[in-house]
Amino acid sequence: MCGIVGIFKSAQTAAEDLLFVQNACKSMKKRGPDATGFWTDEADYSTGFVRLAIRDRSPEAHQPMVSPCENYVLSYNGELYNCPELLEKLAPFQLEFRTHSDTEVLLYSLIHLGVETVLSLADGMFAFAFYRRAEKELILARDRAGIKPLYLGFLDRGVIYSSDYKHIVQHPAFKNKAISEEALGAYLQLGFIPDGMGFLQDTQFFPHGHYLRVNEKERSLHCFWAFPAAQMPPKNAEKTTLSQHLTSSVAAQMISDVPLGTFLSGGVDSPLVALAAAQKHPALSAFTLGLENHSANEVPEAAFYAQKFGVNQQIKYLKPDDLLDLLEANEAAFSEPFADYSSLPTLVLSALAHESVTVALSGDGADELFWGYARNARMAQRYPALQGSNLRRNLRWLLEKVSGKPRKLSKRDLGYPDFVAYAYSTLFISGALKWVPKIFKGKPGKPLFLQAAEAQSAQAWPSETEAMQLLRKLEFDLHLQRILLKVDRASMHHSLEVRVPFLSNEMIDFALEQPHQACIVEGSGKYPLKAFLSEISDSNLAFAQKKGFTIPLAEWIRADLKAPILATLQPLPAPFSKYFRQKAVDKMLQNHLDGQEDAAWMIWSLYTLVRWHQKHCTECG
Repeated sequence: MCGIVGIFKSAQTAAEDLLFVQNACKSMKKRGPDATGFWTDEADYSTGFVRLAIRDRSPEAHQPMVSPCENYVLSYNGELYNCPELLEKLAPFQLEFRTHSDTEVLLYSLIHLGVETVLSLADGMFAFAFYRRAEKELILARDRAGIKPLYLGFLDRGVIYSSDYKHIVQHPAFKNKAISEEALGAYLQLGFIPDGMGFLQDTQFFPHGHYLRVNEKERSLHCFWAFPAAQMPPKNAEKTTLSQHLTSSVAAQMISDVPLGTFLSGGVDSPLVALAAAQKHPALSAFTLGLENHSANEVPEAAFYAQKFGVNQQIKYLKPDDLLDLLEANEAAFSEPFADYSSLPTLVLSALAHESVTVALSGDGADELFWGYARNARMAQRYPALQGSNLRRNLRWLLEKVSGKPRKLSKRDLGYPDFVAYAYSTLFISGALKWVPKIFKGKPGKPLFLQAAEAQSAQAWPSETEAMQLLRKLEFDLHLQRILLKVDRASMHHSLEVRVPFLSNEMIDFALEQPHQACIVEGSGKYPLKAFLSEISDSNLAFAQKKGFTIPLAEWIRADLKAPILATLQPLPAPFSKYFRQKAVDKMLQNHLDGQEDAAWMIWSLYTLVRWHQKHCTECG
């Protein structure tokens, strides 16, 4: 886990480019506290790297890594877990390796096997910049699941990239760029700016599963892997189990030359990861957050799993209001607008883990792959009533209203032209459906992966099976990206690498073979995971309703945060005045403060947006 930054074919001098890269590296030392490196050809390209040393911690494994012929340069943030497979394919080239790092394996694979082949095989989390000096070509790529971040700013002839968005907006080429109205609207709906968009025009959060080729002739974006909108048939005739795949995935991701542990909650996903990890590494450290005197406290359940699996549990107890002290750290951790306030406990958990380890395993991704969210089960139950044209749904809703019988439709179910639009709306943050049309003057744009889902939907309201697959695609390509971004930022703020075994190629492929009927059973998702956990632990715990970590944001806004929020949003600063209706914003604030409704998440999204802009982007817009 590291940080990368680079500039290719800018209008500045080579000295100016290199100085910018050097300063950028200084500002993201938390991503890589162990080493810093730079490389420039003093003509077209400058790149920098900060390292959190995990595998082969020797200086020879530092980056940017240059090939012996000096024609190829790699800056790479992430981990590659299937090095043995790539080394086998490299065997005919009889290469001499200087290190035991996955960086060198990736470098030689890109040189000798080609970018397309490597990306089709690579199993890991990564964002990399591969420069071909003789060809004057830069290739940027991001892993298929989007675990590692990468941001771009498009120059007249080239590109600037970084692990931190702040470096893009602070580059001279973007200081006077206008705000992207489409991205701003999408942020208000989703709580973050999704792949393919950027807060400023000509910038973007680089899309996962893609690579970009930039040279004197072209700047072309290519998709090397896409989450399919249809259930996949089994790849082989052998019947494999969740246990086999998860064990294999966790084992591959435990390769490390530094201490490694695991997150552990009282739910389902992280206990399964902890079980698989403990089988390979007994007495593993496991990290749990506890809530003092609170109904959502999961410590007893997590403690049961820790004892059952033989891991050493470390617990951090806190009160929800303790998180108020983390607001400044939360702002420092995020270099892009981000409104998911569950980042606060993630910061605490990351700090706890960093006291003992440098790498932690998490259970993220399971909900998206196995229809684990309650909204997924509700969709499966209600889908027959949702199908049909707008007119048909409106008539059905009126008949239900008049008849007095239990309703299958709500007002929210009306007016959507197709299923993809309806499913997308279920991913919005709380309050967005009501307040975004009222407070926002513009029209939110369609994220890249929403457009991809629309393109793959053959019918407006497809069959239930097709609809549930499309829903899972949207969960993976949009909602999961917010979760991964949150974890990356919170963990890297504490120089902690977090690995995600559920998002290995193997686990994704296995999940894609599972139909929603096998995952959603009796109104609850993730059935295969819960069934497996119940077999090796306690059935009541495995199938218990998840408690979740409760943050009293609504109360904070009415008390501790009232003064700073009102000072920030009343009125909105000049750069935002043309995008928002101040009277509607004031109404939303007043309704919340008076206790008429809970508009906390929408208020928080506006507050964090303005605060971010004031900190990183004062000359933009």
